Amino acid sequence: LAAYRRGDDSFTVKLDDGEVELSRGDLLITSESPEGQTVAEDRGTWVGFDTEITEELRIEGLMRDLLRRLQVQRKDLGLEIEDRIALSWQSEGETLQRVFADWQETLAKELLCTTFGRDEALSADSEGVATVKLAGERVLVAIAKN
Repeated sequence: LAAYRRGDDSFTVKLDDGEVELSRGDLLITSESPEGQTVAEDRGTWVGFDTEITEELRIEGLMRDLLRRLQVQRKDLGLEIEDRIALSWQSEGETLQRVFADWQETLAKELLCTTFGRDEALSADSEGVATVKLAGERVLVAIAKN
């Protein structure tokens, strides 16, 4: 491939039982990415990316989306960046429960929570409770300044 790209007119390919001489007209060079990967080439350098979305990666992506929405909710409540908060949540959705379970520490740290936890008593009717929809599920969230 390097010789072809250099513009060489002929190429020697070594095989187990000898060598074969090929000319440019004997070759058709194409590139394809393996399944589940994206590969790109630029000036002789190849880079490959695994494009498979694992369950763990999907959950992390949902956490990041949830975190962004909760940061917006903090802002909408008029909280300053440095304000500490108490956050309680309630969700029947299995996916969102997993997001909170797997990423509780990160969410609490990023949102500056002094308390962070599930509250079975939260309802959509409760004062100060917001509904966030994510991944086809909903979570009720209450944020209060500490």
